Amino acid sequence: MQRLDDSGWQREEYLQTDVNQLPMQPAIGQNGEPVVVEIQTRGGSIKAKVWRVKVGRCDLLLLDSNVEGNAPEDRELTSRLYGGDGRTRIRQELLLGVGGFRALKAMGISPGVLHLNEGHSGFAVFEAIRCRMEEEGLDFNTAASQIPREVIFTTHTPVPAGHDRFSPDLMQEHLGPLREQLGISHENMMGFGREYPTDPGEQFCMTVLGLKLSRRANAVSSLHGEVSRAMWKCLYPGKPEDAVPIGHITNGVHVPSWLAPQMCRLYDRHLGVGWQSNSGSARTWEEIENVDDGELWETHLSLKSQLLDFARRRAREQSERRGEPQEALQKLGKVLSPDALTIGFARRFATYKRANLVLADIERLASMVNDPKRPVQFLFAGKAHPHDEPGKRVLQQIAEMMRDPKFADKFVFIEDYDINVGRYLVQAWMCG
Repeated sequence: MQRLDDSGWQREEYLQTDVNQLPMQPAIGQNGEPVVVEIQTRGGSIKAKVWRVKVGRCDLLLLDSNVEGNAPEDRELTSRLYGGDGRTRIRQELLLGVGGFRALKAMGISPGVLHLNEGHSGFAVFEAIRCRMEEEGLDFNTAASQIPREVIFTTHTPVPAGHDRFSPDLMQEHLGPLREQLGISHENMMGFGREYPTDPGEQFCMTVLGLKLSRRANAVSSLHGEVSRAMWKCLYPGKPEDAVPIGHITNGVHVPSWLAPQMCRLYDRHLGVGWQSNSGSARTWEEIENVDDGELWETHLSLKSQLLDFARRRAREQSERRGEPQEALQKLGKVLSPDALTIGFARRFATYKRANLVLADIERLASMVNDPKRPVQFLFAGKAHPHDEPGKRVLQQIAEMMRDPKFADKFVFIEDYDINVGRYLVQAWMCG
């Protein structure tokens, strides 16, 4: 959990979770017993219990390293996502990749496709190769040529610092036992994670591993695809940059989850029952032209009112936590006008997302937000990576704007999961 202090600086707060109070159950293996995976390293084994959560029609499997037999530091591996040094990180990713694949196998699940969402689970590919060798009696090279056909890799981060890299010593300590089972040398394994395989000074990069051992790779937007092809073109010598095989997808939303009930009812009336099943078809939306403008605008205003009420309530709650005076709390109950154009930013505070771009010309910004005829206001929500100091400074800049008299009541920052505010923003926007 992240909170802002009195100076607007993000502070992290880690809460204890009682697993007995959560809607999950121990995962049961083919042998009828709770699944516990174990991974050997040079310094001993790491174990994890597997929990099963029903999410709609899907099963979510969670790894829990807080089990008997683990060293005290290993019992903390799954307690938080960010933190620790490279040794902690590689142990987390070993547990996620190799341990996750072994959990599937223990439950009798043989995935037809492995989707590596960023490099964190990349070690799963090595485990998949080992299983193929063991089950079918193949040598490493044969199995390693087959497994990539079943692997898809998605890269997210457009900056080099965001890609995990591990030293040869860390790789030897943690992947040594698995490497020996694969029957390959240390340098051979390191080559799978190096841009230049024979360079002994290069570390092992999880993104390089994902790109080398996958059938298809993609970025998460058209522009990000261009950036990724430029970043990793050295892996494809002889290919022009635009031919580097990293495509892209454009992220969308799950319509039933993100669409407000009011809009669902409006669409039901005008598009007909069952429109959700055909929302990707252009014909489904032909009747949208016949929706009365007044009805659409009334729905928009209702949703915008919910958004502003939510934002005021959250802003007041966080102000109370900081112990701010009653006068400040009263002002937060009146911020954000229903008659102003509301511009929202609900995402991670990373420098490349440029949340502070609006601050480039302060005087022009002041004239915009204080224009009596065309008022504008800004709602920000999100958080920075706990280790991203530049991202935290961007967030602090935004927080400081709320204290500037020129922007009184025009800037609001919500210390909330950005998805919550994002959903409200999308609901208010989709009908307006």
